[in-house]
Amino acid sequence: MAEFLQRVQSVVWNRKLIRTAKGHYLGLGPEKTEVGDGTDGKPVYTLVGEAYVHGKMDGEAIDFQVENQILVEKFELE
Repeated sequence: MAEFLQRVQSVVWNRKLIRTAKGHYLGLGPEKTEVGDGTDGKPVYTLVGEAYVHGKMDGEAIDFQVENQILVEKFELE
């Protein structure tokens, strides 16, 4: 049990529980994640770290993009 709890702690340490804007998906995001990130339409974003969103990590996000004909958006990191 102690080993399991250590693994869980290492995964969630310095993470925040996040949910999508419509509340359909939950995940874990960086400690610096703030309410409204990604929804304000600003042309400049700050990368604060990786995130895990349950139900969108094994190709489901790409499948959704294709099924709904969502265009790919290119951006450059400086």
